[in-house]
Amino acid sequence: MKRRTIVIIFVLSTLFACDKNVMDTDIKQIKKQHEVKILSLPDVVSVGIGLNSADKPVIIIGLEKSNQSTRTAIDDMLSGYPVAYEIIGPVRSH
Repeated sequence: MKRRTIVIIFVLSTLFACDKNVMDTDIKQIKKQHEVKILSLPDVVSVGIGLNSADKPVIIIGLEKSNQSTRTAIDDMLSGYPVAYEIIGPVRSH
């Protein structure tokens, strides 16, 4: 019985430790799936991943300027991950 308990605890701790890595991989895949379409929308200059105020992962859309029609074209959630917007202005290469 003691051996079974140790095995169960090990398996559970391994699953919980891997949960963040699985989530990170998932959000990266979701970003990649939507990135080309999002970047083709007016005033979108970047697509990234960040954390909200509750330390939960979000997909961040960087906009050159506020554009309501672009925001309307993007769902509030992409495959279960919330979308946040930041006005970052124009992006220039140096």
